[in-house]
Amino acid sequence: MPSYQYFEEHKTLMFTPEDISKNIISQLNINKNDTVLEPFKGAGSFYNQLPECKKLYCEIDENINFFDWQDKVDWIVSNPPFKILVDHKPKNGLVPIIEHSIKIANKGFGFLVNHNLFNALTVRRLNLWKDLGFTITYIKVYEIKKWFGRYFFILFEKNKPGILDF
Repeated sequence: MPSYQYFEEHKTLMFTPEDISKNIISQLNINKNDTVLEPFKGAGSFYNQLPECKKLYCEIDENINFFDWQDKVDWIVSNPPFKILVDHKPKNGLVPIIEHSIKIANKGFGFLVNHNLFNALTVRRLNLWKDLGFTITYIKVYEIKKWFGRYFFILFEKNKPGILDF
């Protein structure tokens, strides 16, 4: 099993604007009995917008590492780190984050990602994740003026029809 760590040497914190996180949270079908995990809490932009439900979080600066999280949750939502260390080498963070999310999410997960992370969604990976029950059911494009380029909120849901043809 690979070793996952955060890529501290080039850590660039890009906290999600509150209006964006609020809009993203509104896309999730969270009910008050659901457990929602914010795996990369940072300043709490997503965590603070969650409706009445059981809210949990991970934050590496508090020594709560998402990759160590094993408890099942209903939903996962975050703006994940762009890069992580996989076996001590910097890699695109999205693929290991999705693969870990698949192991612990009962209903689904959604991440706000940049175009570089979006490019990690290969047909091979999408088919693999589909075979595990998770498909992309929603994508929304955001232009956040203080950030470079476009950002995509990608929602994966379990046992729901996907919106992509590949």
